[in-house]
Amino acid sequence: MMQIEQATMPLPNAMQANQERIVARLASECDVPIGEMATLYEHERAELALGAHLTKFLHVFATRNVLELLRLRAAPAHLVPAIKTRLAPLAA
Repeated sequence: MMQIEQATMPLPNAMQANQERIVARLASECDVPIGEMATLYEHERAELALGAHLTKFLHVFATRNVLELLRLRAAPAHLVPAIKTRLAPLAA
């Protein structure tokens, strides 16, 4: 039984390596310095982890949140309130 649990649950080092790959990919795709992307990603992941009962898919939601944050940063200032209003139902 112990072997099955070890095979299906990633080790902390494996999880760290996976997160580093995610951050590197996001930084490359978004043309953002890797240090800044790491900070954004870790912040979003930590926020999500606070109330999470299941943490297996946090990386998916953290990635989505980081991309949305970067889109908001790139939007013209006069459009940001309208975008946030449109996205508010999605956050609920």
